[in-house]
Amino acid sequence: GLFFFVHVLLAPMDWWVLLLVPGLVLFDGLTTAIPTGLTTAIPCGAADYFEVQVTPCTDATHTRTIELRRRPTSACTQPFTAEQLQFQTSCECTIDDYWARVEECSPGINRTVFSPFVKRNQCVGGVDLSKLQQTTPSRCPCTYAKDLLSTASPCLNKDSRLLTFFFDDGCEAVPQTPVPNPKQIPCDIRCNSGAYLGINANCDPAVGNVNDCDVTCHKCKAGSFSFAGEVYDDFSGPELPEQFDTDCRAAYVWQDTRCAKWSTRGGALWSGDQQKKDSLESWVQIDVDIANPEDAYLQFDYRVESERTWLSDASGIEWVGDFLQVKVNGEPVRFTADNKTEVAGKMWAFKPSLEIPLPKRKGRATEIQFVYVKDSGDSKFGDAAWIKDIRISGTKPFVHRCELCPAGTYQTAPESNECTPCTENTFSDFPGATRCTPCSAAEWAPKGSERCLTKEACELETDFIPIRTCVNGKESVRYEQVDPHCNPSNPPTDTKDGCTPCPAGLVPHDTASGRRCVACEPGSYAQGGACEPCPGGTFAQPALSYPNFEAFGGTIGTGIYGEAWTTSCHGLCAEAGWGLVPRRVKGEVLTVLNSGQYHGHSFESLLSVNVTLASAGTISFRYGLQSEDTIQLPARAQVTLVKTSSEGDDATVLDYAEQDEEYEDFLEAGNYTFTWSFSVTMKTQRLSLSVWDLRITGVEGGAVVQC
Repeated sequence: GLFFFVHVLLAPMDWWVLLLVPGLVLFDGLTTAIPTGLTTAIPCGAADYFEVQVTPCTDATHTRTIELRRRPTSACTQPFTAEQLQFQTSCECTIDDYWARVEECSPGINRTVFSPFVKRNQCVGGVDLSKLQQTTPSRCPCTYAKDLLSTASPCLNKDSRLLTFFFDDGCEAVPQTPVPNPKQIPCDIRCNSGAYLGINANCDPAVGNVNDCDVTCHKCKAGSFSFAGEVYDDFSGPELPEQFDTDCRAAYVWQDTRCAKWSTRGGALWSGDQQKKDSLESWVQIDVDIANPEDAYLQFDYRVESERTWLSDASGIEWVGDFLQVKVNGEPVRFTADNKTEVAGKMWAFKPSLEIPLPKRKGRATEIQFVYVKDSGDSKFGDAAWIKDIRISGTKPFVHRCELCPAGTYQTAPESNECTPCTENTFSDFPGATRCTPCSAAEWAPKGSERCLTKEACELETDFIPIRTCVNGKESVRYEQVDPHCNPSNPPTDTKDGCTPCPAGLVPHDTASGRRCVACEPGSYAQGGACEPCPGGTFAQPALSYPNFEAFGGTIGTGIYGEAWTTSCHGLCAEAGWGLVPRRVKGEVLTVLNSGQYHGHSFESLLSVNVTLASAGTISFRYGLQSEDTIQLPARAQVTLVKTSSEGDDATVLDYAEQDEEYEDFLEAGNYTFTWSFSVTMKTQRLSLSVWDLRITGVEGGAVVQC
């Protein structure tokens, strides 16, 4: 070809004209001859690099690494050096440091451009964020894939049904995309959950007649879902949803028939208060019509508090005294992970059921029953069952479109029937997310968040607990941060004279076990760091005593008396269970046991301690709730103390209000496990339980201050 390079100067601008001539190059009026067949080195310039990869700024360095990447279409032959391709620069903010939220066109949602910008790293200064906050709403053009809806008539003569099409109101109708005419389809067309029924995606009205397009099932894309059934996840009202019926009956005609029916409690279906009744059945029922047997199933979350009384007969059928049972068309079904038809005992948290197949009944609805059965035995627990998050698939032959995953959730896989909540410290702030965005180092977020929350500055009194050590009469105090959601700092350590290595009632003792302090032998007490026998006519009453829990050293494990502490959490938990936090009590800041302040809206947090009582004694402690929620607390949570001994389990639901409470009880000699259970079944703002001033008398290995 020809290659001319002509520079013409025309005030006030330069014009460049390029033509190709074999073997001749003109550079700004200078002619250079190059032998035909040879090549020349072409230096690369900034225009040959198109992608800038920015390593996010961090608080530690306040610098970032910039990386330039070569354009695939670049014809230059002398690329940048390694030093030119990667270099350090300051953390002054640029437009690239912000997520520009551009919402995808979606059914019923106006597209929003630049709404709003969100900073994605620790840059400072630079671009003015206020100038980026702008919103330009615009209606999306109607498309067949996202906006075309339809209504289906009942089956005509059991062979076909009429599908009538229309566009969603949220889009802009355009002539290029006409509404198809009504279409007859076979009655046996069904689309499972994770798909929708629509016209062929390749249908183009510019090429052919849209009315001739086929109607088929299409998979939902990543970031969306469909569920061809019914979901019942809102039981917050005082009445049962209208789709549910409930009743109860006594087992024998001579019994009191005033048993409790199912109702709602704590955001779930509840089998009612049956603690003072016996030999009864209480059930709640919903009838459904199955339209797609191939995709028909039942799934739900359940929780039970009842006696543990398992028996089995020769037929292999399992029987229990008090239990939850699920029936489909009057027949018990196996719904637990270990394939049981009944569930009994104390469950600390909700568990998901198996997917239970639902058969289609000719001419009749499919009956689903949740049944709580109680025998004539004593009540050891709450004598109740809870059901929530009920999903019944297959009640619709198909759906007309896929729904975007709501903010706070995401879905990476196509053909999904539900979305996944964002994990802790990540978020999604717009519908249809295929991933969740991590929060910055200065932010945090609970599970399922739509946005990140700014970490507040840590405060010594509320966010740290003191860790004290006593060596050679000198006490050292350091502070451990217990709130992971405040900006960290380093409180000063402190040292002062005058301390004792052991709490009152214990004496120093160095052993291979690592325990610094031990109890005196039975019949003696601790005095001045040594054990002394009790005077005649007196006796030693050992006790486990924790006015506060500074002696734990910041972790829950083995206590100073050798007792074993354990903790766990079930459900939507942000922490492993209980921990240690500061709490102001009567003007003094104490280190107290706490159930965890950042769990989700449905959880149960457990704390247990094992002790042996050598003689009869008592247990006492103080407890109180902490919350940012102004809604009446008793409707949201339950505090339970479970005493496990050779006699079995004894559960006591503790009363509480917004002020601190005190508990005390008498105990017989024996081995005990005390379990504090704090359960929440509705969304709250940092609701937690604290326990302090614990004292158990008669404990083997306990402290004795005096006889």
